[in-house]
Amino acid sequence: KPTGTASTMVGGIAWGTVCAMALTAVLSAVLAFFISREVVKQEHLGYGVMAILFLSGALAFSASYRRVKRRRLLVFALSAAAFLVSLTALTALFFGGQYDGIFPTAMLIIGGSGTAFLLSARKGTGEKHRKMGKHFS
Repeated sequence: KPTGTASTMVGGIAWGTVCAMALTAVLSAVLAFFISREVVKQEHLGYGVMAILFLSGALAFSASYRRVKRRRLLVFALSAAAFLVSLTALTALFFGGQYDGIFPTAMLIIGGSGTAFLLSARKGTGEKHRKMGKHFS
């Protein structure tokens, strides 16, 4: 029974990607602030970036699925791919196409989105299946 509150797949994926990019920018600024104030050592920058990418990947799926409200696996794949493509495009724009470390970035984004995918499946928010009646067996 449709409620009329779900949005299109493209709109939901775009919303999730925008939310994830915004979270990445905000958390990166916070990490840069902490490093400039020497609260976090510069040697630990890599760990902070990995945590940021993982959390942003999880947010990309969560925000997208909250909008789309159906086809959880497809939303997982498309939200992870859209966020990865947008980060790759920004890398090409700002760093002149130096794609160093794109594989770990992809794995962190897929891992974050996958974790959110599995946790949302555990909540039981998916589709309810009815048992078939005896006259169909």
